[in-house]
Amino acid sequence: MIITGGGNPDPTIRAWQVANQKCVRLLKGHKDDVLSLLPLRDGLTMLSCSKENHILVWNMQTGKLFNKLTNHSAQVNGLHLIKDNSRFVSISKDKTFCVWKIVYEYSNQFKRRVVFSCELDKVFEDVCEITSVNSATDNCNIIITGGLDNKIKLWDIEKNACIKSIDGHSNGVGEMIYF
Repeated sequence: MIITGGGNPDPTIRAWQVANQKCVRLLKGHKDDVLSLLPLRDGLTMLSCSKENHILVWNMQTGKLFNKLTNHSAQVNGLHLIKDNSRFVSISKDKTFCVWKIVYEYSNQFKRRVVFSCELDKVFEDVCEITSVNSATDNCNIIITGGLDNKIKLWDIEKNACIKSIDGHSNGVGEMIYF
């Protein structure tokens, strides 16, 4: 299955069956361009963000909106699942990134843990719009961001601090991976 997010005038999310090239699920909830999609590890839950200032949490089996996370005050630029699968990060034009805790519960129906809720854990402020995010694979407390100030920053979310700032590109940092 392939899941896509659209832009105006069609900011829907669509799940596509690859074999027959058919749209099998249509999710409506965003009113502006969908900027990022993030599947969670329970196999049922997906997050989406757009040029709006919130994150939508979807049950992909039913296609229903599960929750709306509203901590950002400007467009949410991206989402990233931290390697421990118990938290995710959202980045925003409002110069913040948020760390969210994923709360699981056991489902008798599915005979495994599924997402119960997503709760705001911490908010970090930067000096510019944050345009990219990743995390270290060897330390789940290190978040890496890039922004319009042309810097790559390493944040220790356990110590609540930016621990390193690296001069990056000459016109903002668009994307990054931890390799």
